[in-house]
Amino acid sequence: PSFTIYSISNVSFKYVGMTTQNLQKRFAQHKADARSGSCSLTSKLCQRKKPPDLKALHTRLKKNPNEFSIKRLKTVTGTYPEAHKVELSLK
Repeated sequence: PSFTIYSISNVSFKYVGMTTQNLQKRFAQHKADARSGSCSLTSKLCQRKKPPDLKALHTRLKKNPNEFSIKRLKTVTGTYPEAHKVELSLK
């Protein structure tokens, strides 16, 4: 599979994530999750306890969703662990 490493940022904050789907769709999911406080992904992909950087993103997105933009950083073709390693190196 192909994974897109992306960043969602504004002037003072940057979050780095990874997805296999369209970036605009993923961004919309982050915004929806920030508003609802839940997880719109499949239960398999939802983490029981949100990592601190994801929590911080959702807190900021809820307050000012229009201040943020999403952009592709890199595309990784390979396994999830390979892509995750690249994601961590870009965080």
